[in-house]
Amino acid sequence: MSREGGQVRAAEAGRRGSVGHVEVFRMDGVETSIVGRPRRLSADRRARPTYTLIWEEPLYAGNSNEGRWQEFGFTNRIYWSPNVDPNKGRQIGGLIMNKWLNLPSRQYRTYVNGPYQYEKRSDERGRLGYPVTRESPASGGRYNNFQGGAITYKFGATSAYATWGNIRDQWAAQNYELGPLGFPSSDEYLCQDGTTSNDGYESYGASGQNFQNGQYLTSGRRPPTLGYSSVLFSKLTYQSSSQYTTAISQASTAWNALGSVQVTPYDPVNPTLTNVEISDANRPDVTWAGLYSNTDFGVDTIQMNTAKLGNASNQRNVMTHEMGHALGLAHNCKSQLMDPISNSSVFAPQFMDQAAYRQLWG
Repeated sequence: MSREGGQVRAAEAGRRGSVGHVEVFRMDGVETSIVGRPRRLSADRRARPTYTLIWEEPLYAGNSNEGRWQEFGFTNRIYWSPNVDPNKGRQIGGLIMNKWLNLPSRQYRTYVNGPYQYEKRSDERGRLGYPVTRESPASGGRYNNFQGGAITYKFGATSAYATWGNIRDQWAAQNYELGPLGFPSSDEYLCQDGTTSNDGYESYGASGQNFQNGQYLTSGRRPPTLGYSSVLFSKLTYQSSSQYTTAISQASTAWNALGSVQVTPYDPVNPTLTNVEISDANRPDVTWAGLYSNTDFGVDTIQMNTAKLGNASNQRNVMTHEMGHALGLAHNCKSQLMDPISNSSVFAPQFMDQAAYRQLWG
């Protein structure tokens, strides 16, 4: 068989864009040397839409060049590793391949003030390793399994998402996409490493991940609630001497949108117990921009640090965050309102924040 005669054309597949059959190709099945120098097809052959093979010979793959890969048309590749299957490679393509090739690396620490660890997450040299299945049907979507996890997408989605480790184990225990969690709707995100005076424990290197049906899973982390709050009889009533009146009003509106606890200012005409006093402090000597303090006796407090607060967006984020503590929420993960690192683009409870609120207040 000549190399050109060995090309598989889209017309032979029975449906346009299908490369489902390529998973059974052996490296010698297309007469390509797995150690030869890769040669790109000539421009005229690459321009023909019926050709699915882009390279005549496979490229090296893996940290030590132990594997090979070959590119095909319709955004598909075959990857081969002797550690997966010495006889044949595995197809990967489309949204799944795009995710696999572009998962960002990250740094994290595993304990307080510990050294930073570096984790590469993309391609066969990263967290997932080589594909161990071809792209396969899920219930309402598609997936590829890898040595270190899987990448899955739901039909109609614009992105696939990776799952691995403890979060994937929890998802598997609930029957993957067939269970109450549905499909993943985000990649795993980092829970910020850091400690603060009002949250004495952070789980370093911990992660969270969102799923389709309004749920999330976390790895290596306690539930994101404090175990105490300033709420009394489903109300959080505050008195304020703070200059940040707009931020306080915006924060109250954001939390009241969740419906179970009413956040309201003290009304002297219809007086009720005050749960929280909000005030300002000028403390350039500390790192916090806002501070919630819970007391066993008396009124709890929220302090806004004028020396550390920036523009209106920053003030709004900090006030809404501290009010979250008064409602009983602990710090959680990156991109959420209760992220311990202030994020001036987040003004309202996010996915994980809302789940913690519902856990407490329904």
